[in-house]
Amino acid sequence: MKPFNKVFVALDDSHASNIAVDYAARLAHRADATITFCHSVDLAGAFGGHSAFTAPNNIVRLSSLRRNGQALLARAQATADARAIPARGLELVGSTAAATVNVASRRGASAIVVGTEAARRNSRSLGLLAEDVLRLSEQPVILVFIGTRHTRIPYSSFCAFLSQFKSKPQINHLVPA
Repeated sequence: MKPFNKVFVALDDSHASNIAVDYAARLAHRADATITFCHSVDLAGAFGGHSAFTAPNNIVRLSSLRRNGQALLARAQATADARAIPARGLELVGSTAAATVNVASRRGASAIVVGTEAARRNSRSLGLLAEDVLRLSEQPVILVFIGTRHTRIPYSSFCAFLSQFKSKPQINHLVPA
């Protein structure tokens, strides 16, 4: 079995997510793998925890969230197509992290790629999407950090921070912004 034959990428509307798409495409190209891009509309989060989705304002908002998600998936698909990598996009419902981890687990993902801008901010916070994927995933998680060449992450404290998660991440590299 190839080390990474089914790569899943958790997408949100962030610069880190865009860099993760590019990294996953390079990884899949080298490993002759397939990619599944996952984006989710979190209904509870989008409506402040309320379930009144049928109100006119909420229908418009849901439609807008879905269009934005479809645009993210289309851009990710274009990145894969440009490298002739077999890929597909999935539009999910629920938290992006939970929905991605659930689908990745059911479909036998060999890794989940997620971008984080943690190196810019604070080595004790990875960002909501990255932390949630790490907390929930049994699959290997590849963190793609966005930062500068001069970003320093205190290794010992960072490793201690990561030890709380189910999935022990593979930290491949720091991507200069």
